[in-house]
Amino acid sequence: MFQRIFPKQIDNHFPGHWLAQVIFALLILARGAMGFNSILLTHDVVTKADGIPLDSYGAPAAAAVLLLFKITGLLIVLLALLGLLALIRYRAMIPLLYLVQIIQIGGSKWLAMAYPVTRSSAIAMGVPIVQIMIALALLGFVLCLIKRRTP
Repeated sequence: MFQRIFPKQIDNHFPGHWLAQVIFALLILARGAMGFNSILLTHDVVTKADGIPLDSYGAPAAAAVLLLFKITGLLIVLLALLGLLALIRYRAMIPLLYLVQIIQIGGSKWLAMAYPVTRSSAIAMGVPIVQIMIALALLGFVLCLIKRRTP
């Protein structure tokens, strides 16, 4: 198992199930779109997707929240670009990048639960999307660890 996550050689050989690559491609496409949205449409992401009542904050606090969302969006875009590079050239890295995505998405979710903020709605639009992404990342990670059948 550790050999799959941390291969001795990072090349384009992917021994896991082919569906793991498809799920990974969809996951990084969605994550990249989320990152770009966080950078370009920050106010909408904060207020609608995450349900944070930004307009009730003072101007300096709102500016700080927007900046933090933009920085996080940049991180998400960079991880998506790294995932794209893995899909194109270094497929042996896909299990490790699944693990990174699981830690990043799950860790963000855990931090949001550990340090809750007041939301303008009971369930923000982004919550179910993040839950689906965590489930897909876990499924894809497990599929990476399954040996591919050889005819």
